[in-house]
Amino acid sequence: MRLGILPPRAAFHASLSGVVSAVLFVAVFGFGMGVPLCVALPTLPLFLTAFKNGITSLFYACFAAAALALMLAQGQGLLFYLGFIGLPALLLAPGALAGVPAGTLLTDLAFYTALANAGFVGHMVSRGGIEPVVAEALRQGFTQADPAVQAAVDQLAGHWAFLVVGASAWWWMLLVYVHAVLALWLVRLREPVTAPVNLGLRPFTLPLGLLGVLFVCAGGSFVTDANLAFGAKVLFIILLFPYFLLGVSEVHQRVHAWPHRGIVLFLLYFFTLSQGWPALVLACIGVFQQLKALTRHSSP
Repeated sequence: MRLGILPPRAAFHASLSGVVSAVLFVAVFGFGMGVPLCVALPTLPLFLTAFKNGITSLFYACFAAAALALMLAQGQGLLFYLGFIGLPALLLAPGALAGVPAGTLLTDLAFYTALANAGFVGHMVSRGGIEPVVAEALRQGFTQADPAVQAAVDQLAGHWAFLVVGASAWWWMLLVYVHAVLALWLVRLREPVTAPVNLGLRPFTLPLGLLGVLFVCAGGSFVTDANLAFGAKVLFIILLFPYFLLGVSEVHQRVHAWPHRGIVLFLLYFFTLSQGWPALVLACIGVFQQLKALTRHSSP
């Protein structure tokens, strides 16, 4: 990865992309526009400038965005922007421009998300833990709902709050990926991208250490300390994300030659988004694929 000094015109355009990203960030998270589909929208200008003008322009844009976020939202806003928008873009875009497979990039993003959540859970320990905060936020969000819905939310907040945090992390990672794909598509509409960027999801190799960390998190979810158990459950859900992606890529590969694969994939994504539980099935397929690969490599 080579960084350099941009000419004044290019530096201005890159900085302008950062300004747009920071304004979107404030609009989405500061003025009530943070609907689920918009949470990763501020990454779009960063991906656009990276895929169009290179990594140096991305650093210029992130610097300009961070400076504006500091002025508009002060220190906490700056940290939130960098952690939620800037650093993920700096994690994905350089690797994509270097030709790293999308599955590997998203695995790195899952590790980053897990570490960020672990730090946040640890930070909230001194304030009584994150689980009561999540539970209270869920209940407050459905105070005007039907009594049956409120009862379901109370049960979710009481026993499955960790699943809400983990599922939110999945949603955010998927949206970051979708915005990267969208940015690449928009850039290619106007001009060819010479870098070996390929954000299509294909079968990839997962690191063996990920499986070990997954088992450690599964064991940690049974400890007696409530905060530690909650954090372990959240990390377990987040670290299943790469296995979900591997499962999706394997399904794509298997149905590639089917005559009606479009219908099959549509139904798969529809039920995954609407029901949720098929994502766990796909993650199990990913775990099985890694275990099968380990068995194959270890056999004489």
